[in-house]
Amino acid sequence: MHREFTKNRQYYKFSLYGFFKNLRFFEAFLMLFFLSKGLDYWQIGLIYTVREVTRNIFEIPSGVFSDSIGRRSSLAFSFGLYIASYLVFYFSESYGIILTAMFLFAMGDALRSGTNKAMIYSYLDHKGWSKDKAAYYGGTRSWSQTGYALSALGGAAFIWFSGNYTILFLASVIPAFTDMLLILSYPRKMERSPEAKQETSVLKAFRSTFMLLWKQMGKLQFWHNTNLVALHSGYYKAVKDYLQPIMASLAISIPLLSSRSEVQREALWVGVFYFIIYSLSSIASRNSGRFSDWIQKPAKALSISMYTGLFLGAAGGIFAWLGMTGVSVGLLTGIFLVENIRKPIGVGNIADSTHAGSWTSVLSLESQTASLYGALMAPLIGIFADINGPGFGLAMMSGIAILFSVLLDLLNKQKN
Repeated sequence: MHREFTKNRQYYKFSLYGFFKNLRFFEAFLMLFFLSKGLDYWQIGLIYTVREVTRNIFEIPSGVFSDSIGRRSSLAFSFGLYIASYLVFYFSESYGIILTAMFLFAMGDALRSGTNKAMIYSYLDHKGWSKDKAAYYGGTRSWSQTGYALSALGGAAFIWFSGNYTILFLASVIPAFTDMLLILSYPRKMERSPEAKQETSVLKAFRSTFMLLWKQMGKLQFWHNTNLVALHSGYYKAVKDYLQPIMASLAISIPLLSSRSEVQREALWVGVFYFIIYSLSSIASRNSGRFSDWIQKPAKALSISMYTGLFLGAAGGIFAWLGMTGVSVGLLTGIFLVENIRKPIGVGNIADSTHAGSWTSVLSLESQTASLYGALMAPLIGIFADINGPGFGLAMMSGIAILFSVLLDLLNKQKN
């Protein structure tokens, strides 16, 4: 299929935004950091729940605020919250301080989520490239996965030479600050939505944006489209870090570099594994548009990919539970690939069915729904994992998610 957009300067700014955003050197080692602090899986699940609940509470208000007051300014401020979070993590010595750091991180996520995507889609709309949403966003998102890949190797190097996980948070401050400066270099015309620009006061702009969002929320099709994206995204958020202890278990079994400390060996192999996973995810995201064109119907593409991801998680959990960690890592890698194929299709499908003036708010609502699913799943996985290991937790949670998805499909068919 012919693509109309061109890769101009702004395309590369959008791409570099995702690249620097995901140079979070701690991302591939976050659960291992928590485990090194002596936390059990239930406590870790609670930390993730705090993250998702905080996102949930502030997601829509922050989206409306961003659409009304300024997308560019809101996005830059979110990185200030990230930097504060990283510094608190670095100095954390207690469970309460860790929860505080995660709260700040979640606040940054709530303010950021949907904002950059809304700016991308507004830009495409302005340029007349709206039909290429999946391909354009998929291309920029592939850079974010490259950032993840390099952050995994960088994180492994930091741990290798320092011997601890806390240094990763301090190192992550630099790319976050760089991204803040990059965002401020976006054209000023991206600051506010067209409807908000027409208003003469902040209060009227806020009210105009909220009314647009309210109209979208009353449509059944909107909720169906949102669930198609959010359920798998919430599942992905809840389960993805459980790959880390499974990887660490596999890393320790590899005899190479056995003279090094356990932390160094874990860091090296987990970093290499994640570099491969995120490199493949980058390719998957870049080809999201092709997958969408092949299936033709976005809803069908999202449904197929959702069940694929959930079944991969179930199978990967079962193999980890049985001690076949190599097979498990291979299957669980598939969840990352599925999420990165479907995400550009999903957000593009939601944007196509809603008003441009409320895109940040609508996409924030999608992110909020995903956070709600993640908040419900995270403690359940932790409970199951404490009973019989992370593989058992993944298998049980995946099975529940599959049953819930089938139930949603049946309810949707009855309403139609």
